[in-house]
Amino acid sequence: ELETLLLGQVINVNVDLPQPVSIPSDYVSDKDVRLGLYRRMADIGTLEEVDVLAEELNDRFGPLPESAHHLLYQLRVKLLAAQADLSSVSVEAGQLVLRFPGGEPPADLPDLGPNVRIGKVALWIPLAGLDDWPTELSSVLEKLAEHRQKAAHEALPSVYTNR
Repeated sequence: ELETLLLGQVINVNVDLPQPVSIPSDYVSDKDVRLGLYRRMADIGTLEEVDVLAEELNDRFGPLPESAHHLLYQLRVKLLAAQADLSSVSVEAGQLVLRFPGGEPPADLPDLGPNVRIGKVALWIPLAGLDDWPTELSSVLEKLAEHRQKAAHEALPSVYTNR
């Protein structure tokens, strides 16, 4: 199971995707409540917390508008990208670009599927031809995060892994 806890860690991942993101004033009319929700989002450290917040928003204010749905999606992307040890997720020249700290992808990447090209400085996923790029991006990020978690677990001395 993918470990989703990042509490106590600074999540320093830049996410810049071509989606409008906000909690619209016609969805949450009280400005102080909206600001409080943004503050809560800034403090979220797990994917489960994102799901709980989405459920709470739906219960309190009704179905999420598209921009709020996108905001929660990008928060999930940021958490998964942090778990995958990425420094940024963005779009350049019609492609999703996943960058690692240090400027180059690790040598031991898992199979990320036919849509992912491993370049010298990043992973590239062309948007053209993808019916659902958000789902593709989430899938790639989950694979990267699982791979990183497994590698970190295998790097622990056996006294910590019960081998």
